[in-house]
Amino acid sequence: LWRALFDKRLHAFHVIRRTLQYAFEQVVGSSPVAYLRGLRLNAVRRDLVTGDTSTVHDAAARQGFWSLSQFASDYRSLFGERPSETLARARRPQ
Repeated sequence: LWRALFDKRLHAFHVIRRTLQYAFEQVVGSSPVAYLRGLRLNAVRRDLVTGDTSTVHDAAARQGFWSLSQFASDYRSLFGERPSETLARARRPQ
């Protein structure tokens, strides 16, 4: 449904999808998909740091990450640690 609405907007403004993607990349510095992935990874990190989740799997699934190995790889690339390390640190008594 959202894709159909998006395509109608592109048509209304006489813009093709690729032009919009290039403009997004020029302004933001990454592709729309990479940007959204970053937002989702940050949401998972927020849940792990604040203790709003009991497991890494739950936090990842809540943000739509279904391949845990890919999620863990992306998480480590962005934050420099495994998601389990983030959760463990949040659980340590201060």
